[in-house]
Amino acid sequence: CGWIHRDIKPTNFLHNFHTKQFMLIDFGLSQSVTLLHRKHEQEQEFYRRQQQRKRKQSLLAAPSAKRRKIAHNRYKAVHNAQSARRRSDVHQRRTHKKHHDVPREGTPGWRAPEVVLASYYQTSKLDVYNVGLILVCIVLGCNTLSC
Repeated sequence: CGWIHRDIKPTNFLHNFHTKQFMLIDFGLSQSVTLLHRKHEQEQEFYRRQQQRKRKQSLLAAPSAKRRKIAHNRYKAVHNAQSARRRSDVHQRRTHKKHHDVPREGTPGWRAPEVVLASYYQTSKLDVYNVGLILVCIVLGCNTLSC
């Protein structure tokens, strides 16, 4: 279909008794799959280039033990700074909540593991997980929070 709903739960279904049809509502958290994949590919390409640069820098390091130690310490300092910058970027992305950013929140108790673990690679499997939860609730006759 090309879209992820992200908030499939029993209260987001409407049922028309006369026509015997169900309708899914509340597309506030939905998102295009192609947009998500493009974003994920861009991030993967960025990190791949970063790793290549690091490898080149380590190959260019001088062979002497003292120079290698200096280069390693410099690498650790740069790596720590990059990690801190990456963490602040992730925090900034989560707080600004642009439409194309992930992870998106859903209803507690109906969130898929990818959303709970703040994964940036999300697919329509999120919705399949939620449908599975609904089926479990129907079979067991309980709510997700009380099972």
